[in-house]
Amino acid sequence: MAEIRRISGVTDVRTVPWMPSEREHLALSALLEALPEPVLSLDMKSKVEMANPASCQLFAQSQERMRHHTAAQLINGFNFQRWLDGNPQSSHNEHVVINGQNFLMEITPVHLQNENDEYVLTGAVVMLRSTIRMGQQLQNLSTQDLSAFSQIIAVSAKMKHVVEQARKLAMLSAPLLITGDTGTGKDLFAYACHQASPRSAKPYLALNCASIPEDAVESELFGHAPEGKKGFG
Repeated sequence: MAEIRRISGVTDVRTVPWMPSEREHLALSALLEALPEPVLSLDMKSKVEMANPASCQLFAQSQERMRHHTAAQLINGFNFQRWLDGNPQSSHNEHVVINGQNFLMEITPVHLQNENDEYVLTGAVVMLRSTIRMGQQLQNLSTQDLSAFSQIIAVSAKMKHVVEQARKLAMLSAPLLITGDTGTGKDLFAYACHQASPRSAKPYLALNCASIPEDAVESELFGHAPEGKKGFG
């Protein structure tokens, strides 16, 4: 290092524990390991390049063995190769069933800049979100105040009437249809009705049907027959 310091223009020389690229790789690895959701990194042939511990646990495979599989060998019901061949520019959501469990799969294209300053598709990242876990998280985030109607602040006489009507209807053991424009508090009313109903001790699950394919809504709401676990050679 003494010789380097003698070079004209060099003011100081210090050792660093990692090169910038090594530091980025370590940070990425730490992030993937911390994620509770299964995450897969795919190349252009839809082959697994990287798998976090959550995905290894889901598929009962080591990271080394995970790299021997394509995404289609692990996840049924979606043509990964056709999606990659279509040069996708945005993420895609798909309902999938793995080992009898429902997941909302989000596949995101990965674009990198080449020597011509053009962004080209180099692969994709797959994240699997358990619908059961999503429902539990939503329930945990929801307030536990049993008098949930007290959170609805009604000023106009018409709105006060709606709140009082909802209080009465919440006691009925029958489905409720709540309509209204986006942002008017339909979910807040639904949760308040649940908390005021005889089923308040039961789980409350808010399901956004717009984000789930039409053919998967029935299985999400009413369940489905478990599938046999498939082994991977």
